[in-house]
Amino acid sequence: MNPRTKLEQAGGGWRPALIRFAWLAVLTLVFANPGHGYAWYSGTSMASDGGILGWGFTDASAYMYIHTAYVTTTLRSPNGRVASSGRVGAFNTVQSNVYLLWDANDLGNYTVSSNHEFYCIYMGLAYLGASSAFITVGLSAVCYNNPILLYPVKPLGWYRYTLKGPCPVACVTATRDINVGEGLLPPFEEVVGVPWTKIGTFYWCANPTPSLPTVGCTCWQFSN
Repeated sequence: MNPRTKLEQAGGGWRPALIRFAWLAVLTLVFANPGHGYAWYSGTSMASDGGILGWGFTDASAYMYIHTAYVTTTLRSPNGRVASSGRVGAFNTVQSNVYLLWDANDLGNYTVSSNHEFYCIYMGLAYLGASSAFITVGLSAVCYNNPILLYPVKPLGWYRYTLKGPCPVACVTATRDINVGEGLLPPFEEVVGVPWTKIGTFYWCANPTPSLPTVGCTCWQFSN
């Protein structure tokens, strides 16, 4: 089994971790009516665990009136996975949030779309409009070798690996500390999968996947 096959099989089994930070959306479309205070938009980002976040926001505040704002948001993956918020409502402003787990076999453009409405006691239900955003998701396999034991700086089982060059992919680091397990001999080479998203030529890198033992690993990068 080649390194890429192992990496992709392992990538889909992640369990979501506590999301500490999320990157700003690659594309966020904002619509507004300054005279009435209405605004609505969608956004998307990658979480630190590689999962994809999406959201929709509706602001139906106007002068001194109290309106009920509604938003329905849907996040779609390149392979057809879907997360939907259903219709969410609140006084004046409302935000709906959706999330899809990281999947190494589901790379490319993720899209989020929202429908925005509000209810006024005088006007009834009014449709404000639709909004959308997208994010490009990819994966780098980065190869390391020559493990050096880190004990007692770190607990037994931790080794520092050095980048095996050349490695012309995103999210490369010169070294990587990897826990291979206490009492186990470390593999001479390791491949680490790093989920990423980008805007223009800038890459934002999420936390790496668990390392996977390989023989003769090479670096590669993929996004549909």
